[in-house]
Amino acid sequence: MPAGYVEARVLDVVDTSSGATVYLVVDAEGLVLPMLVGGTEATTIDLRASGKHYVRPLTHDLLSETIRELGGRAVKVQVDELRANTFIGSVFLERPDGTVATIDARPSDCIALALGAKIPIYLKHSVLIEAGVPLSSLGGGRGPRL
Repeated sequence: MPAGYVEARVLDVVDTSSGATVYLVVDAEGLVLPMLVGGTEATTIDLRASGKHYVRPLTHDLLSETIRELGGRAVKVQVDELRANTFIGSVFLERPDGTVATIDARPSDCIALALGAKIPIYLKHSVLIEAGVPLSSLGGGRGPRL
């Protein structure tokens, strides 16, 4: 695990009037990071989290397959920063020669890729502390299906 990061998992994807919210949970911290994402990303995350596939390949399916066909593999994703209410993420791809490329990416894309590749999702601890909410506060209303 990278220094200063904690491992997270997708707790739920909940539709909202402006897209969807993905809830990343860090069990050891008892905190959840709610993240607004677009509808397409939410669909892919929800499908991949439940082990399902759309009838035809979606964008993240195409990207995952392209990486694989070119001899690479995703090794981890990170949510690195919260800048002006925008989350900043990174995807780490191993090339065929063993070197690793770090690619700037939207965290929603990172999460979708991570679920498809079954690789870790890491959150910078300071981002979790800044934007996370207690898991216990999400019991009712429009929060995740616990």
